[in-house]
This record gives sequence, C-alpha cells and structure tokens, in this order.
Amino acid sequence: MLPNDIKRSKKETIVLKIGSRTLEIGLSGHPKPLYQCSISQFSSLVNPPHQFEVNYEESTMFDQESKFQEESQVKAQLNDEFRYFKSIFFRDRLIFKNNHKKGDTSKREHEDQMNDNEFVGELDYNLSVFLNRVIRWLFFKQLKLNLPSFKILILENQFLGDFYKNLLSKCLQRYFNERHVNFVSNSMMALFATGSPHALVIDLGWNFTTIEPIFDYRLLRNQIIFTKRSGFEIHKQYLRSLQNVENFENVKNKFDFVEDFIIKFGYVRPDPAKDAPYENETIKFRKCQVIRKLQYEPIESVLFPCHISNNNKNNHENESDEDEFDLDERPIIELTVNLIKSLPIDIRSTMVSNMIITGGVSKIPGMKLRFIRELKQSLVECGLHKCSDEVRSLKTLGSWCGASLYSSTTLLRYENDHRRKISKSRVSSSSSNSRIPSENKTSRIPSLTQK
Repeated sequence: MLPNDIKRSKKETIVLKIGSRTLEIGLSGHPKPLYQCSISQFSSLVNPPHQFEVNYEESTMFDQESKFQEESQVKAQLNDEFRYFKSIFFRDRLIFKNNHKKGDTSKREHEDQMNDNEFVGELDYNLSVFLNRVIRWLFFKQLKLNLPSFKILILENQFLGDFYKNLLSKCLQRYFNERHVNFVSNSMMALFATGSPHALVIDLGWNFTTIEPIFDYRLLRNQIIFTKRSGFEIHKQYLRSLQNVENFENVKNKFDFVEDFIIKFGYVRPDPAKDAPYENETIKFRKCQVIRKLQYEPIESVLFPCHISNNNKNNHENESDEDEFDLDERPIIELTVNLIKSLPIDIRSTMVSNMIITGGVSKIPGMKLRFIRELKQSLVECGLHKCSDEVRSLKTLGSWCGASLYSSTTLLRYENDHRRKISKSRVSSSSSNSRIPSENKTSRIPSLTQK
C-alpha cells in the first residue's frame, strides 16, 4: 500500500527498470524501489503457451557445431524458458519459430505488424500480450496506481534495440493511455548515482556484458564494446556441468533449480589457489549431491577463461589467443585492457580510477574482487604499470537509484522542454521549406536521455 500523499500526487514520475531477468519499479525521489522481483515469477501469466516453437537451427544463441554431448539436453531444458518468457528481451529473435498457419486470422488480434518477417511478427504479438498482463498486474493490483496521471522513465540497455523499445512504448500508450514515456541509459544512471562525472562502466547483464566509457557525463559511443559472456552463458554452463549429478534428471524445473543454486551457493574465488584442496567435497541441494567445485567452476569458466586456459597452456603452445575465442566471445578482462589502451593517454588514469561494476552477475560474491585482481595483473603484463596502481572500483547506489535522483531534479524537465522546442522548429522549418536549425551543442546541462 502507498501513502495517501503519494496517491494524490499528479506530477510524480514512475521509474521503471525492466531487464531481461529482473524488474524494479518505484517513484522518483525514493531511495529504493517500491517493488522488485524476477521476471520468471510472471511465467504463470503465459496461459496458454505461445504459438511459436523454439528454433535452434537459425539462432546464433547456440553453437551449430558444438563439441558438448550434453548440448541437445541443454536445449531441451531451455525450451520452457523461452516459451514461457522466464526471460525477455532476447539476444536473437530468430530463436522463435512461427507456428501460425497462413490464412488463419482467428487468433491474430494484433492490428499492425512491425515487420513482415514471420518470426518477428509472432514474437511481437505474444510479447506485447505478456507485457500487457505484467504491467496491468503491477500498476493496478500490486501498486494501485493510475498510469495517465504519472510520467514513466524507463531504463534501457545499449543493446535493447528499437524493436523492444517501440514494443514497450506502444504497449504503454495503447493499453494504458500513457503519453509521457522517456528512455534513459542504464549505465549513465549508474554513474549518476556515484556523484562522479567520469567512469568506466562494466555492465554484466543476462544477454551481454558491455563496457562503456563515460567522460564528463558524455557516453563515448565509438568506444563501447561487448561480449556474449554473460548470465545466459553461465546458466548454460551450469546445465552442462550438472548433467552427471545424481538425481538431477528427476528435477522438474531445471531452470529454477540452477537459478536457486547460483543464488545460494554460487561464488567466485578472489584467489584461485585457496580452494584447490577442497574441490572434491560435496554439498546437498534438493536431494542432489553436488561437488563443491561446481559452486565456482562454471562461473569462472565463462567470466575468467584465461585462468583455465593458462593451466592447459602446455597442450596449446602453438595456438594463438585470437583463434581461441570468437570476436563476440572475448574474455571481459581482455576487452577491458584493449579499451583502456584505445583511450587517449590523458584520460586513462581518470577512467581506470573510476570503475563501476554493475549488473545482475556482479552481485555474485567475490566477483568484483576477482575482476579487479585479474585486471591489475593483465595491465602489468601489458606494461601499463601506472594504470594498474590506479585501478579502483566506485561504490554506486545502482542504476534505479540514479534514475530516481535524476528524475527528481530539473534535468528531465529541461530535456523535455528542449526536445519540444527542437520538434517545433523542425515542423515550422519543413512547412516553410527552410533548413532545419542545428541543436545547440554547448548546452550547460548534458543530454542524458535517449530518444
């Protein structure tokens, strides 16, 4: 229940952080969200199942020529994750195969298709229905808010894409008559919560891990790099590793089993040499005897593969590092070092001394300490001794708290007024066949919102 003064407010801003696996919602100016949960808990709203099937042949989320014998079993176990929307905003939309027959329009109530592609069209319809049910349950049943009397500020990832942004904004405008929808950068809001104007943001998400440099509240877009080594790859690695565990075949919901196991027992070793004598010990989890090394080995094999490859270096002396990993599967430490090298010399120390490690995967115990340790060691090996001594991680309140702070200031109102003036000038100039005036690039307040 909300206080009476919040209910009567008509100019409040709702801060909505909807990711692939988590959801946080609250009002601007508050220190924490009013409600936060996992997307998987809304899978019961998907009834009946979607009209599409999982298509692994044309998707790039799985290797077509995989060396793992358990890959077929892993794909079968992930069918329910995709069909029941236990995670949304997928890396590759071709994972969904349209099962709808042509000419059958009885069940298709969606008025305008965003694309003629059958995969995208089917995902558009089912995902919009799912988002409609989730938002209706959140605002009307859980929080009891009247949407038209609020403004909505949505935190977005750099790789969210126009498809999902348009789908989410249309869902709010069509079903809930919401006209004020703004998108802001997730990494920029995480920086805003630290109080520092510069940072090197490492966002460990579900689909991607992005590394974004921000200098003087300006995002250096040409320097952004990403890798597929993220939460989804950790989940797949756990499914492969748990295939030989006793009684694992009898587990009904393997997706929730792996998720709960990571939350309760998963961690990253700050020093890989300390837990070596205790690798063969077992722990009991839901009638399954799991070896202790599975607490950290699947996570470290995805996030820090260089440590594992160094142990087997004698077997691959002639193999180069460039042939070992694909371009979109580079280790996070390697990408961070390459990004630091590509930055101008005068801002390297500033960026290295202001590092923000955020995202759902960063909450795993020992993750930040291991990352700083590996990064310092890699910088020393590359000859950047000064940068290695200045590596420091900033404490941030989180991207949601940063967006709550940002929306409670005059910056959001300034951006909306500035955008309206530009749109009016463009309409007037197009009607008079004149040249569109350019935006003022020397604004005192930096542009933080995204169109």
